[in-house]
Amino acid sequence: MSYYALISSLPMLTLEGNSGFTPERFHSYCEVYVSGDKLKILDDLGLDPSLELFSADSLPGRYAAWECALRNAIVRKRSRKLNVDAAEYLNEDPRTEAESDVERTASAAWMISNPLERERLLDRARWEKIEELEAGQLFSFEQLCAYKLKLLLQLKWLGRVPEQAAQNLELSTQAVERSLELQTKQEN
Repeated sequence: MSYYALISSLPMLTLEGNSGFTPERFHSYCEVYVSGDKLKILDDLGLDPSLELFSADSLPGRYAAWECALRNAIVRKRSRKLNVDAAEYLNEDPRTEAESDVERTASAAWMISNPLERERLLDRARWEKIEELEAGQLFSFEQLCAYKLKLLLQLKWLGRVPEQAAQNLELSTQAVERSLELQTKQEN
């Protein structure tokens, strides 16, 4: 089934832009055009990998496998740095083994010392993977799935304002200090 009217009515998304569109609004648009099972797939679709929720050959399933593989690569990088065994933190699903570009992405991210910039690089890689999976899926349900994933990535970055980083760090530091003070008082 094609979704010409629905997809044509959706605003264009960019990773660091603000479309003014929300997942709730997207859902309300989709309710008119998308049937029950497919609407549930769109509702279940998120940035966290959910391999068991989606068929392996669907866009959500292929994205989830790639995301799991990326997270596994990140776990391996972190575990080497922390001198910890990564095995208990890895998702050993066979679908994640076919993803070859994730090691390069994780290595590039690990070369960046600024955590915000590292996350930005990872999310750009996620965006590019979604676009790769979306290629050739014009006006299809798969394109709607790609749109939802991109919308979630865009929303993730709307709340991140670099100018607030110092203030957020100060608030976090104060909270930790208060917690340590309370703990010290309770121990005495």
